[in-house]
Amino acid sequence: MSDLQTLAGETTTKLSTLADATETTQAKLTDVKSELTRIRQAVEAAWATLGERAQGLVEQVNTGKTALASEVDGVTQAIAQLKETIDNTQTELTANSKRPKARSRRSMTDSRNSTWKATLPKPKLP
Repeated sequence: MSDLQTLAGETTTKLSTLADATETTQAKLTDVKSELTRIRQAVEAAWATLGERAQGLVEQVNTGKTALASEVDGVTQAIAQLKETIDNTQTELTANSKRPKARSRRSMTDSRNSTWKATLPKPKLP
């Protein structure tokens, strides 16, 4: 019987130690669950913030893209107008260089005088 009492005492001690360990493990498990909940909430909040920031950046990019497209259209139109002006000017210059030049009144008078002088007989010198 003494062996049975000793065995019962040792079993009680071991069960008590096991119960304490179980209780400690349960407390640590509760702490870990609380920490995981806190981390999950922090990650969800950070993810939501990141999503909002990403959406804001996408909107900025789209706005910038639209503005840039508008600028490109404006520059393209300005270049087209400039090219048209250059082509028109070049056409005018080419057309003007092919036309006979108008003679000035003085040029016409000088031409007539030289023709008239050429037809006059030369005076004879003694």
